[in-house]
Amino acid sequence: MHDGNQTAAVHGAPGLWALLDRLGRDCWPTLLRGDNGWGNEGVMREAEQRALPYLFRLRLTTNVQRAITKAMDGAWEPAGHGWEGQSIHLRLEGWARQRRVVLMRRKLDGTLAVSEQDANGQRRLGFATIDDRQKVWEFSALVTSSDAEILTLGQLYRDRGDCENDFDELKNQWGWEGFNRGRDAHY
Repeated sequence: MHDGNQTAAVHGAPGLWALLDRLGRDCWPTLLRGDNGWGNEGVMREAEQRALPYLFRLRLTTNVQRAITKAMDGAWEPAGHGWEGQSIHLRLEGWARQRRVVLMRRKLDGTLAVSEQDANGQRRLGFATIDDRQKVWEFSALVTSSDAEILTLGQLYRDRGDCENDFDELKNQWGWEGFNRGRDAHY
């Protein structure tokens, strides 16, 4: 177990590459998946050098938002579970080259809750109803070295979250920590 500030890709990647090198190619995963902390130049470059396909979520930075804005009126393909996707090539700041980025969007309907904090630190909750004249979208962006279709990539990324839920339950709900009798307990 590591502190929260030591679980980022910058701390985990060296161990991952060392493990993969020890295992040998026939024991490698067919795809390396990760959240937005893994979608950085160092990790992608290492995976590309090893010819290990990857699929990472990107942060919605200003440049990613700009790409979404440009793509908004383009052709979107079904990506499953109400999502649509569009594949583009993008070179973000800090990247050595262009890479395939799959922009994802999902239309939100009905009533949405908006939570904000006022100047006094008081939390306020408001509701907004979306009518037929309005379109409200949720966005995501994925970077990949795979040439798989958008529908497949959307499902592969959703599967990543399902896999992580198992680890979260083992660690937190079932409690590897649960066997601890408390910080001050003496065994």
